[in-house]
Amino acid sequence: MLLELDDVTVAVPRAGNESIRIESDVATVGIGRPFESDSSSAFMVQDGVTASENFNGTRTTTAVKEDGTLQIATILDGPEAPERFDYDLELPEGTVVREDGGLIFLETRLGVLIGGFTPAWALDAAGTEVPTRYELDGHTLTQVVDHKDADGVIYPITADPAYSHGMISQVKHERWRNGGYEIRFTVTALARATQLVNPGFVYSAGLADLRQHHPNSMQ
Repeated sequence: MLLELDDVTVAVPRAGNESIRIESDVATVGIGRPFESDSSSAFMVQDGVTASENFNGTRTTTAVKEDGTLQIATILDGPEAPERFDYDLELPEGTVVREDGGLIFLETRLGVLIGGFTPAWALDAAGTEVPTRYELDGHTLTQVVDHKDADGVIYPITADPAYSHGMISQVKHERWRNGGYEIRFTVTALARATQLVNPGFVYSAGLADLRQHHPNSMQ
C-alpha cells in the first residue's frame, strides 16, 4: 500500500518482516510492527487499511488517515496476549528520540522536527481505559499494556500508537478580496496532542514546518 500525502509518502508493505516507511524531504523513517517476523502477510481491509495475524493472541491493523496520521493498532484478543509491543524505529544517523509529556518526538541532530507519536492509549471492548505507557530503549519504542492484572477487563483490547509527520499536514491558500492571500492549514494529530502539554513548541515547530515544507505560504 502506497499513499502520497502532500510532501509525505507512506509505504505500508504486505510482508510482516518489512517496516512501514514514511518518506519526506527531511528524513525517511521506518517503523517496524510488533511481532513482524512471525506475523502473516497483511491483507487489505479497505483503502488505506491493512490487517495481519500475529499468532500469539494479537492482531495488527495499520491505517493511514486523510491527514497523514499513521495508526498501528494492536488488538489483544484475550488474557493470554502479551503486554509488551515493540516498534523498532529505523532512523537517519544522529536522530534524537525524546519523550515529553507522554509524547515521543523524533528530531534531526540540528533540532528539526521529523515527526512523533501521540500519547499511548488502550481501551477494552467496553471503552474502558486499560493502563498503558511507552518505554524508550535507544531506537526501540515499546508500548506496555498492563492488562493481565487489570480488574474487569472485557476483551478484545485495542492499543493504538499513532505517528504523525511534522505539525502541518495540508496547506490551502485562498485569495482575499483585496488581492492578498490567507493561509488555511490542517494540523496533525501530533500537533493537537502537543498543544495540550507544550503549546509553545507547537507554534515554533509549526512555523518552521511552514517555512521549510510549504515555502509559498511564507511569501
